[in-house]
Amino acid sequence: QIDNEKNAVFCALSMLKKLKKFNEDFFERTGYRTTLNIGINSGEAVIGNIGSDQYISYTAIGNAVNIASRISDLGKEMPNSILISDSVYN
Repeated sequence: QIDNEKNAVFCALSMLKKLKKFNEDFFERTGYRTTLNIGINSGEAVIGNIGSDQYISYTAIGNAVNIASRISDLGKEMPNSILISDSVYN
């Protein structure tokens, strides 16, 4: 897709909006709030089913994925945050 980065950011915004509603609906019953940190990066990755006959998982592998994970980790001090890399911003 031409607008992958823009679509990812709008998706993240939608996720946080839905999470806010989820927390409003379930906090009184559970006493817990769910938080989410989103890291968005762009680049090449390998995606597909990885595993064996006993266990298979659909995953993404590559430097771009690792960087997105690290970006997400930076948001741990800021619950419900969206952090993006320079490549996504540009």
